[in-house]
Amino acid sequence: MIGFHAHSKTYEKFLRSLLISPSLNLGCGNFKIGDVNVDIDKKYNPDIVWDLNKFPYPFREREYRSILLHHSLEHLNNPGKVLNECKRILKEEGKIIIVVPSPRNPRYRMQGHKQFFTKKSLYELVSKHFSDVKVFGYRGDTKNYPVLVCKILGIFVPNQFICVAVKI
Repeated sequence: MIGFHAHSKTYEKFLRSLLISPSLNLGCGNFKIGDVNVDIDKKYNPDIVWDLNKFPYPFREREYRSILLHHSLEHLNNPGKVLNECKRILKEEGKIIIVVPSPRNPRYRMQGHKQFFTKKSLYELVSKHFSDVKVFGYRGDTKNYPVLVCKILGIFVPNQFICVAVKI
């Protein structure tokens, strides 16, 4: 198993391996790994400045093969509408990757978070919009806290949930 910090090169490489071009990174902040990176704040120098609470998004239907929401969904007013927009702009069999903090993350209740997700609530939300939903989370027992295991790739990720789903 490989352990890594949220913005390490190993973590970035892991997320890049999940993306398929053309890819869209919504709410990129300073973590710009998509082919097109979107953020509301100009200071991050995104490719497109856009408020993700404003619908519809400025993209054509079925334009992208993958979308990344990396620690951004919890900051938005209506995650269901966001996922509807993602579904609209994803190509058939496109993939959405969502990363949110787990309740065990010390930053879980930080300022600016409008939504809070458990492994179950994230799964239920994403399942309403996408199929083949997989959410990887911490094991939940205090003996192994704060462990989050991504079984498919055998990678250790602390204190967050990673959700991967497909549009059919």
